[in-house]
Amino acid sequence: MTNLTDVDRDAMSRAIETVRNESRARRRQVDSMLSSRPFERVGRFASFYCQMDALHLDPWETPPCWIDNIDVALITPNDARHIPGSARLLRRLIDGGLSRYEPDPLGALARVEQRQ
Repeated sequence: MTNLTDVDRDAMSRAIETVRNESRARRRQVDSMLSSRPFERVGRFASFYCQMDALHLDPWETPPCWIDNIDVALITPNDARHIPGSARLLRRLIDGGLSRYEPDPLGALARVEQRQ
């Protein structure tokens, strides 16, 4: 996997807690995952889950946490996956000092903008 920054770990931790707090079934699922899988893998799952929900993405759309290379994603032809849009959002997150794993990307960006 990749080297996580402290900002990434924090975002993943918040995503994990968000998913755990959704229901008892989700809590059991995530706790089971944490007991048998690396933190980063569970954090990526939780971030994906939270971003899909927070951004109201359809199952075929790409959340920012799935973009590996922003420059390549920006020149990808736009289709139903909306990869360039997610890449633009990811660039805003990173430029704002945030993580690609933010559970609520737009909410996190709004908080950064309020502080400025």
